[in-house]
Amino acid sequence: MTINPRIATAFESANGFPLESHLLVLGRMGSHSHGTYVAPTEPDAIDDVDFMGEKRKAMVRKYQNDVKNAAHLIRLLRMGTEFLRTGQLQVFRIADAEELRQINKGAWSLAQVKAEANRLFEGIEQARAESRLPAAPDVAAAGRLLIDLHREVLGV
Repeated sequence: MTINPRIATAFESANGFPLESHLLVLGRMGSHSHGTYVAPTEPDAIDDVDFMGEKRKAMVRKYQNDVKNAAHLIRLLRMGTEFLRTGQLQVFRIADAEELRQINKGAWSLAQVKAEANRLFEGIEQARAESRLPAAPDVAAAGRLLIDLHREVLGV
């Protein structure tokens, strides 16, 4: 994966040193990572820049809700419920990716989003009550894992 030249230039200009030679890890985030990316060439697409700018405001006016945030809400509630039930975090969406893209493109009304969110909030509460996951994370184990990963990447 290569760094977007615009980002690399802006970073170096703001910080006085190049970004790429200082990276340990580079990965995709957002809709790319969970399989719901909508190409900017599609009429109702919103780019992945998380600013409330011209196109996004127009989409809010058109659909009477923030469709991008609506899709995130439904995705996160589904992911949370799945995690509590299975202990597995399914970030890349397969079964519901197309439905999430449709929400992101304004195919669901605000009433539909609210109804699904309410249903999912009830489901996540039930999943939490039944979950076999520990009540709190193992902070020490997470710290050791982070250190081990950094050492592996750095080759030390």
